[in-house]
Amino acid sequence: QIVFYNPGQRFFRSLRSRTGDHCYYVELSPALMRRLAGGMTSFQFAAGPIDASVVLLQRLAVRHLKEPDPDLELVERALTLALEAAIECGRSFHVLRAEQRESARAAQREIVDHTRQILDARFRERLTMTEVAISLDVSRFQLSRFFRSHTGFSLLGYRNQLRVRAALDRLPDPGIRLSALAEELGFSNPS
Repeated sequence: QIVFYNPGQRFFRSLRSRTGDHCYYVELSPALMRRLAGGMTSFQFAAGPIDASVVLLQRLAVRHLKEPDPDLELVERALTLALEAAIECGRSFHVLRAEQRESARAAQREIVDHTRQILDARFRERLTMTEVAISLDVSRFQLSRFFRSHTGFSLLGYRNQLRVRAALDRLPDPGIRLSALAEELGFSNPS
């Protein structure tokens, strides 16, 4: 894994291993940053995975620097290739994660839409939320979380709002008995 720091960014590090921290820091000039990062002037991500080829280039460059007469141009080219690959790995990883998150949000929206359709059509029934979740092939916990996230309502709160609205439409009728209306709309009691 590689950690990306932007210029001037403050950070705090703590010791993770008793054997010490085995990291190398590389600072990019603004021009090299723009060139390697496709025009970016700062990183839009804090960390990312790197593959073995990046680690190999970095290790070879460091080993070569320890030689009596290292070729600095060779080291610079190796580190430039390694950094370019590392930045691209980080960017690709985060783009893929963003796409996955958006895909998951779309799937969640679809589940919420189906839930609303079920509740809109069957709010009078004493339908349990577990039954709704099973019909949508998700857990009740997931359904509750998705629904609140997308609507701001709990599942029961949404269903109760539907019931109350239906009750309000019928209340002006002088012949309506509250206990009968409550039972008809699926409430367990008139209060």
